[in-house]
Amino acid sequence: SSASTPKHFFTLTKITQITEILQKALASPQLLDDVRTHVRNLETTFQGFRDYLNNQLAAVVASRRSHLNVSFEDLVRDLTLVGLGPNHVQQLQTDVSNLNESVLGITLQSPFRTKEDDEGNKYQLKEDIELKLICLKPAVTFKCTTDAHSVIMASGTLSPLASSTLELGIPFATQLSVNHVVPQEHVFAAAIERHSAESNLLELNFTSWRDNRQKYHNQLGRIIEDICLVPHGILVFMPTKRRIEKLIASWRESGHYNIIRNLKQVFIEPNQRDQDDLHEIVQQYKIQAETETGAILFAVMRGKLSEGIEFRDNHARALVTIGIPFAPTEDLSLTAKREYQHEIAGANENILDGWEWYCSNAFKALNQAIGRSIRHPQDWGAILLIDSRFSIDRNKYEKYLQNWVANSLARDERGNSSRSMVDIVPELNAFVTSYV
Repeated sequence: SSASTPKHFFTLTKITQITEILQKALASPQLLDDVRTHVRNLETTFQGFRDYLNNQLAAVVASRRSHLNVSFEDLVRDLTLVGLGPNHVQQLQTDVSNLNESVLGITLQSPFRTKEDDEGNKYQLKEDIELKLICLKPAVTFKCTTDAHSVIMASGTLSPLASSTLELGIPFATQLSVNHVVPQEHVFAAAIERHSAESNLLELNFTSWRDNRQKYHNQLGRIIEDICLVPHGILVFMPTKRRIEKLIASWRESGHYNIIRNLKQVFIEPNQRDQDDLHEIVQQYKIQAETETGAILFAVMRGKLSEGIEFRDNHARALVTIGIPFAPTEDLSLTAKREYQHEIAGANENILDGWEWYCSNAFKALNQAIGRSIRHPQDWGAILLIDSRFSIDRNKYEKYLQNWVANSLARDERGNSSRSMVDIVPELNAFVTSYV
């Protein structure tokens, strides 16, 4: 497992630590007799679970893969055999609740140390295994609503409706999809494929971004500088925090950062763990966005600022997305879900196949970020999507945009929605001028 493994996940290393601590507690004369039985029950259970995970790790290594898929039925059977099945939960809760302060004292005296090899060199386990339960079928959890008199579900990111209702496993006799409350003329939307005709296309997938990073950074710097003609607040969303950090670092070296900072005060979304910092930065940004100079805030799609925080009126006169937030292909949860969708897609034409689900998943995050701005009928603003894939694969990607955005996309005389920033600037300027 990696360093990013959540603390609450069961891993082989953690189970090994717990087992050794319980074994040491059993060997200690400090352990009270009335607690010993409970400690022994837990030690037996964790030792069995450790052996189970060891066997799973051996199977992973033997298969030369990074993971093994196990059915839920097989998992329940295996966990029951080692004392962790559904029927054991109550007993385990009793055992844990009876661990008194004497056991806690023994535990605190038993830190898990690195091991030593025959030559006295310290080392740590380099291989580990983690146990994750993944729900591939939302209908499993939504089943609890089947006995309700009525269920009302409302969301801005449910499209396509046919696929969403099938995934939830219950029929929705009445369905309604309505237009945005904001008039179409209050929205200026454009897909930007490059800065100028002389620039390379900004196909911002992982491979192109890696191979053309510096060229892309410079182009993006010029594009953001042009967008700063929009008054007050500008939101810029990117797929990951790491890409924001790399982009800002590159701009500091090339000089783009100083240019942008002279046009707008710059704010960057903090790490998700820093909730107090996040609240403070949002408040500072909104105050600065109300000024004549304005502000620009860089944030992460799928992050805190893209979900549930609204930026109305002067807080977001322009919203920019850089790239499409496709989830990492090495994510095992994602791989399992894509494989599952591919398997069931043949049964019903309304069910998304693996690739369609993958795209829909990415665009739900992108559409959710777009929805942070233009919040009421009198509001107005620009939506700017930076990525040449909207022109290279227009039919492939544009259909996943929310209708109110897709219908507002500025197009050239040939109907193309994706153009250079240089071509878009006069139209963007005219749109802004009509409101200020």
